[in-house]
Amino acid sequence: MAYFLLNCNIVLIRFKMNFYHLYYKDHIYRNFSIRIMAKLTVIIIIFLSFLAPFHSRIYAKDYDLNKAQQLFSKGEVFFTEYNIDLALRYYFAALDSYPFMSKAYYKIGVIYGPLKRRYKKSIKFFRKSIKYDIQDPNAYYGLGMTYCMAGDERLGSKFLLKAGMMFLREGNITAALSVYDVLNQTKEKDCKEKLALAIERSSK
Repeated sequence: MAYFLLNCNIVLIRFKMNFYHLYYKDHIYRNFSIRIMAKLTVIIIIFLSFLAPFHSRIYAKDYDLNKAQQLFSKGEVFFTEYNIDLALRYYFAALDSYPFMSKAYYKIGVIYGPLKRRYKKSIKFFRKSIKYDIQDPNAYYGLGMTYCMAGDERLGSKFLLKAGMMFLREGNITAALSVYDVLNQTKEKDCKEKLALAIERSSK
């Protein structure tokens, strides 16, 4: 809707520019241009108020966060029971009800990555999770692990380092040490050394 209103404002500004010279060029046209601009402004406002409800119906959709939370919780039950196919079904149903749920994207990423080994799909969902919650270190950890499992240790180590640093900022040294253990198994010495130094500083 905001984009639509912006375009209409641009049209209105162009009309103003077209009448600008009439207003200042000759006093004969001055009153005429003022009346025309006033009428155009009223017409555009009425037009926008008429279109607004139709525009909202086309582009707006009602999302149900409470329903999504319930579906996600059911998915968690099946996930803990290692019924991952049924868990996936509930996670996707949760996203149908509320497509901005970061933790649902994260859990789908976990299932497609380490469990099903469908790394491209896993990376897609981990990135979606980060899109809707950039402060979740678990999503960066999952993304880094998946890249490493897919054979891209260079990129995976960068995300693992980021996850480790975020855990440290949260005061979770245990989680940061777990990330370090994973990095220690890669060939990316730079990321490993940076995290080791950060852990050492946090421990003091």
